[in-house]
Amino acid sequence: MLKTARVADVASANRLIQLWTTRYLPDLSTLPQQKGEFPAAELAETASNEGRTKTVDKVVAIAPTQL
Repeated sequence: MLKTARVADVASANRLIQLWTTRYLPDLSTLPQQKGEFPAAELAETASNEGRTKTVDKVVAIAPTQL
């Protein structure tokens, strides 16, 4: 969960925040659309604990000796 933090109200801090936002916020527009709707349920499922566990299992199955 993200926590809010108080940031100094100065130009340099605001510029760093803008740079970070541009670099690290994902561009969700590249995700495929299903029937004109955003696949939010699928994204939420993948981000859940179970979804992450499934992802790890898939990676281990592909490259079990490299982990």
